[in-house]
Amino acid sequence: VYIFDFAPDGKVTQLFPNYYSPNAYVSAGTHVLPDNPNWKLRVTPPPGTDRLLLIASTIPLSFPTGDPMNPYPLMGPTPDEGRARILGIVPEPNCGCYVTAWNTVEILPTYSYGVVPCPPCWYGPCPPCPGYIAPPCAYPCAWGWYLDSSGAWHMFIGECPADARICWYFQNGRWHMRFRLCFGSGCP
Repeated sequence: VYIFDFAPDGKVTQLFPNYYSPNAYVSAGTHVLPDNPNWKLRVTPPPGTDRLLLIASTIPLSFPTGDPMNPYPLMGPTPDEGRARILGIVPEPNCGCYVTAWNTVEILPTYSYGVVPCPPCWYGPCPPCPGYIAPPCAYPCAWGWYLDSSGAWHMFIGECPADARICWYFQNGRWHMRFRLCFGSGCP
């Protein structure tokens, strides 16, 4: 699995694998990034829309893994140059790609006791937060909102449901994205 970030400033950076996690092989099932406590994914300015390009391949590809001075390799100073360099390494048709996007924003914690906090939402449909009462649960407690495959929002307690496209956890005020890749006849 190879993950690239197309940032709002135009730069294309390879997020995974990287200097801290150089092994691109990911087994079937759930894989969480960062997979090594030596590094973190951090959303930084400039504000705008970031796009992730995820490439899954059945064979290893010759992407760089970075070095101590540049742990996340720059694939190109512009989206076109980055895309051309990436696609020049990817053999067809042995790879599958998935692309998602999000807006880079500052999330400010606002919480009044007993009221369910809402994730930031600028485009519809938004979660139906107003009027929801926070569910009782012992600390540490995990709950939040998730968007299902039909585009409807639901509240959850515990883990983000398996069929969720994205989840927003109340405790850390962060978005969690899920990529599901499949090959051949097992695809839905």
